[in-house]
Amino acid sequence: MDSLALFKINKDRLAMDLSVKWCNWMALVSRPVRHGLAHYRSFPPPYRKLLDDAYVEHKTAFPMSAERLEQLRAMLADEPGDLFLRYAIALELKRAGNMEQAIIDLEAILADDPKHIASYYQLALLLAEFGRAQEAISTCEAGAMQCLVTNDRKARQELQELISTLKEDL
Repeated sequence: MDSLALFKINKDRLAMDLSVKWCNWMALVSRPVRHGLAHYRSFPPPYRKLLDDAYVEHKTAFPMSAERLEQLRAMLADEPGDLFLRYAIALELKRAGNMEQAIIDLEAILADDPKHIASYYQLALLLAEFGRAQEAISTCEAGAMQCLVTNDRKARQELQELISTLKEDL
């Protein structure tokens, strides 16, 4: 096999690997930050382009369904106090690119229930994307304190890793 064919095979494998990592990062499940922003920034620009292309393909393949968002809102109308539904709506808005409304919704969730740890992480990521790193760090610190109250060591570690990454970027 010649070197050009080998390069193409390795490039395709790398693109697939990066696509999977990107999709994992964008998944609803909170991941350690080393698989997210910090990992993305560690790639040289040509590989970031592959990641960006994989993200566009992912968004195209799995677009946000307006119907799904309406279903969530209808369910929320039946149970207005359901934090899980409010959180799911905020994540759908984030996925659709409506970041401002997602931030507002996540802040409202935390105002109503400061022990909703996942909201701290997602809110901090959104704030960081908007260049509001200090607010993101404060959000992570508040979430880390709540983790002490709820005894959630894994979430606390993830929030602390995010704080470290954000401080490096300042």
